[in-house]
Amino acid sequence: MIRYSWESSWNLKYTLKDGQNVQIPAKVPGNVLADIVRANLEKDPFLADNSLEFRKYDYIDFEYITTFVTPEFLFGERVELVFSGVDTIA
Repeated sequence: MIRYSWESSWNLKYTLKDGQNVQIPAKVPGNVLADIVRANLEKDPFLADNSLEFRKYDYIDFEYITTFVTPEFLFGERVELVFSGVDTIA
């Protein structure tokens, strides 16, 4: 098996309850709260009562987005795309 490793930039995409679409740079591995703070949209939720500002993100679906170019594969060649440590439930 041949392994390829991709280092590409990621974005976090979501729609607020008021309908505003948001897309910000993200770090993977990482998490939504850290990406929102890194983008200066909110202050650190672990300081004072800043966590209250994050209630507006409850029940919002978040997507991590990236693109990458694959090497050439032969027609019919089996290819597996493997993600390590992806948590789809949290």
